[in-house]
Amino acid sequence: MRKLNNSNKILLRIILSVLVTSTLSVILLNLLFSLIIYKLDLSLDLTQYVSYIICVITAFIVPMLSLSSLKNNGFIIGAMCSIPLVIFSLINVFLNHNSFIEFLIKLVLIVSICGVSGVLKTKKNRKFKVR
Repeated sequence: MRKLNNSNKILLRIILSVLVTSTLSVILLNLLFSLIIYKLDLSLDLTQYVSYIICVITAFIVPMLSLSSLKNNGFIIGAMCSIPLVIFSLINVFLNHNSFIEFLIKLVLIVSICGVSGVLKTKKNRKFKVR
């Protein structure tokens, strides 16, 4: 078995952290908002709008927590961090029979917010460049 070089280790670590962070944030935010809807006895029609809120918050959190060691290409790598969340939203379209327009709106929101969050995270100091 060949050894991984430094950039492959960094890439593998970023991919794993993106998967874990996006999964945990979606699960925890779903639990939080479902508890809020249950305790306040709100209508289930609000779940459509809550899903937008969950996607936006998750899209901001994932690059902030996952891109701690990168210095360049913040928007592109931040947008790539949105892939698990986009797949989750696409599966949600097919399983819950949501409209495709809602998915497109979420797609634009997720990719743009992940990209901006990636730029914000990579502009901090104390990082190294991956070539």
